Amino acid sequence: MSDPHSKLCVMILEEHFGKDVANVGSNILVYGVKTLSQICSSSALSVKEVKNILVLLLQHSLLQFTDKRKPGVVDYAIQKERIMWILRYPQYMSLAGRVIGPEAAEIIRNLCKIGRSNASHLIAQTYKTVNSNKEDPNQIISLQRIEAALRRLIASKMVERCPSCASSDDVPVLESDEKTRFHLPQLDNQTLKELTETEAVVDIEDKDIDWRMNLNVLNHKVRDLMIEDSVTRRVDRFAAKIVGSVLEIASDMYDPWSQVSGHLSYSVITDKVRADHEEAEVIQYTDQYLNILSSDKTRFIDKVGDAGGGQYKVNFKHILEEIAAATVDKIILEKFGSKSMRIFRYIREKKYVEENQIQQVVMIPSKETKLLTYQLMETNLVFLQELRKSVAPNAPSKAIYLFYVDLSQVVRSCIMLCLTSIYNLKTRAAMETTENIRLMEKYERVENILEALRAEGGTPDQIEEVEEMLTPPEREAVEALKKRLEQLSLAQVLNEETLFILETYIRYQIS
Repeated sequence: MSDPHSKLCVMILEEHFGKDVANVGSNILVYGVKTLSQICSSSALSVKEVKNILVLLLQHSLLQFTDKRKPGVVDYAIQKERIMWILRYPQYMSLAGRVIGPEAAEIIRNLCKIGRSNASHLIAQTYKTVNSNKEDPNQIISLQRIEAALRRLIASKMVERCPSCASSDDVPVLESDEKTRFHLPQLDNQTLKELTETEAVVDIEDKDIDWRMNLNVLNHKVRDLMIEDSVTRRVDRFAAKIVGSVLEIASDMYDPWSQVSGHLSYSVITDKVRADHEEAEVIQYTDQYLNILSSDKTRFIDKVGDAGGGQYKVNFKHILEEIAAATVDKIILEKFGSKSMRIFRYIREKKYVEENQIQQVVMIPSKETKLLTYQLMETNLVFLQELRKSVAPNAPSKAIYLFYVDLSQVVRSCIMLCLTSIYNLKTRAAMETTENIRLMEKYERVENILEALRAEGGTPDQIEEVEEMLTPPEREAVEALKKRLEQLSLAQVLNEETLFILETYIRYQIS
């Protein structure tokens, strides 16, 4: 499997679910679609094991099934996009915590772990995890507070009800009821309390109603936060708050994934800003901020009329193009240097440029300019267009060669680079862990003994004796390993953020 996308999907499956799940996922990915018998024969696993794995993948919405090709025979297909979205789970948790609160972040974290669950078990599990290390009764988070956070998640459409079977056929068709999709029934507080206090089976009323993350909504909210962060860097945090309110209105009134939103009146924007924010700077200078945002090169907000105090719209396609272009500039800066970035920017801004024009403008020596330009062309970041002066077959072969940038193609190349980088980072992290597994096991064993001693009130001499089980060089090696793994993890997060920007740009280009 040479495709970086597929290789990374298999690695993500192995990292989160184990080797057997990765084996089944790899078998399906190779052919695109497979039946149960084909998966069993190619994966060397029993029918029972394969069925359990397929159930697990369906539980996390990573698998599709249908019998359209041959009625009665179920075909299974892996959803690559959904597997890649597993990398965004930390962003989803951060988003829920930022918008609603820490209880919502913990609910999303539990949904990331289990895929889907009924509301009663989800609230009980969240209650146990958020209060597991709290000894002070005053710090205990109540069940009602967690239930309120879940209701807010559902109201904001970040969590949705799972589709139900629309037929009683052997291969069911799953359909969502729009009336109940974002409606949580009333829950029994006594039942919730029983679930938190006992491990025994408790009969609950909503056992047949499962809930899962609404990844489409979570993705567009992450996109909105990304735009807000861009405004903060470009203007300031007060402008970002106004843009956040405008994006929320645009998502509520129109399709959140449309290229351009519909018209938003000045009165609607100001009412929303006053309702969302209390800072005097935001409310008092809304007019000025709207003027700055609409006149900026990035055009975070476009002014399209003066009726009713002003009419505005959000051009998502243009905003993502500007952010993607800035991201590509940064990639070129890190990979090739500031001179190459200067050449790339000039070519992109002028659209078509002759080689001698580049040398005259970018203020780099002629020989070096030529070297850097052809280096960019070799890595598919700059392209060459040949224009013949004459189309006559007997005319002298004279032609003009123009350099240009196809941003969509460049972004696709950068996406492949990001996928390869994430794969290599995960491989390196796994290798580092494997090479030092004995040392880490010894370190964890010593730490567990120390924790137990401290809990039992061990003497300083006993604690010191246990600490000496790890030599100073071993402790240094453990700290160095932790630092390396932390750096690799951070690099994966930053790569995923870049990948999200680039993929969102491509989504708008092909829509």
